Amino acid sequence: MTANVGFAGQAQGAPGAMISRGPGRPPWPRRPRRQWNATLIVIALAAAARLARDRHAREHVIMFVIVLAAAARLARDSQARTFARVAAWDKRQRRRA
Repeated sequence: MTANVGFAGQAQGAPGAMISRGPGRPPWPRRPRRQWNATLIVIALAAAARLARDRHAREHVIMFVIVLAAAARLARDSQARTFARVAAWDKRQRRRA
């Protein structure tokens, strides 16, 4: 069996493969992907429930969303200005030729 090196150097073998714990110990069975995804969903829901109950956490989330929206707007405006400058430069170059 060959191991594929994945994210953060974690070796990933074939599905259903057993991971050795060392000599004299039984190998660890691999967890199915579905169980991993269910675990992440439960953790995310628990975190969301905790945020819903905590006033200060809600304030931080609201501030983060506002800052993120403002940054997205600035990036979009900057991109529009850059495109307008490039279009004007191209127009000047075409007039010269």
